[in-house]
Amino acid sequence: MRTISNFEPYAGRPTPAPLLVRVATTGSTNDLARHLQRDPRIDTPHLTTVVAERQSAGRGRLGRAWYAPEGRSLTA
Repeated sequence: MRTISNFEPYAGRPTPAPLLVRVATTGSTNDLARHLQRDPRIDTPHLTTVVAERQSAGRGRLGRAWYAPEGRSLTA
């Protein structure tokens, strides 16, 4: 449930816009997102999204391999 307390860090200031990172190829969009979040030089606001046309090392639940045809899958 959303409450005003969720937004207190930004009280009186505009909320930063989410960042959209688009790459042609990556090993894993989750790994890339994690790297971006941990790099102090990169501002990754809430709802930052990573999009890739192709993943070479995608993983599903329980560490299972993940495959989706290039440019033909939208997953979240």
